[in-house]
Order: sequence, then C-alpha cells, then structure tokens
Amino acid sequence: MNGLHYILVGEQRKQMAQVISEIIQEKVVYKRVPTCAYQIGSFTISKDGVLSWTD
Repeated sequence: MNGLHYILVGEQRKQMAQVISEIIQEKVVYKRVPTCAYQIGSFTISKDGVLSWTD
C-alpha cells in the first residue's frame, strides 16, 4: 500500500475525492463512522487526510 499525507479537513477531503473520481472515472463512496473515509476505486482518503492506494 502506498500513501501520501495531505493536510485536508472537512470539505477539502470531499473535494479531493471528487477530483480523483473525475480523473479515474470511479464513483466516490463515503464509508461513514468509524472510518469516515472516502473510497474511490483503489484509492482511500482517511479522516486524517492520508491518501492511500494499492498497486
């Protein structure tokens, strides 16, 4: 698993998820509590602002 840490809060995580979704043509799925993560294909944006993905 690879990852990058971004300083993203609130609406910024949602906006980044949407941008990734448009680029890779995958649907955004909000995972809700307890992870509060956004899943876009093989990419995940955690509630702490870490963008991770699998190869």
